[in-house]
Amino acid sequence: MKKLLFLLLVIFLTGCEGLKEGEIVNKWYEPENTRTVLLPVMITSGKMTMTMMVPHRVVDGEDFCIEIKGYIDDKEVTKTFYLTKERWDTLQRGQLFCVDGDCNKNDFTYNKRRL
Repeated sequence: MKKLLFLLLVIFLTGCEGLKEGEIVNKWYEPENTRTVLLPVMITSGKMTMTMMVPHRVVDGEDFCIEIKGYIDDKEVTKTFYLTKERWDTLQRGQLFCVDGDCNKNDFTYNKRRL
């Protein structure tokens, strides 16, 4: 039974095709953010169990984001990508973004969707 489930999972995941290319519809910068959250910690001593809330500092580094609108199986899809600052600086809204680095501007699907 486990082998059958594993096989179905592999077939399902290999059948998923992600967004290959699309037009940049949004571009933004998210500065570094620091916040404190309280996480529960369970402490057990003999028959007694106690829950304590312990503060943790969470740092979310700066992000350089773009939002891509493209097509998967003739359905319009929008997806967010996080890039390096160097790559982000080279891109503009309305520009074609190639996700896998193997897009051809003379490809029929590119011309069909851009016209």
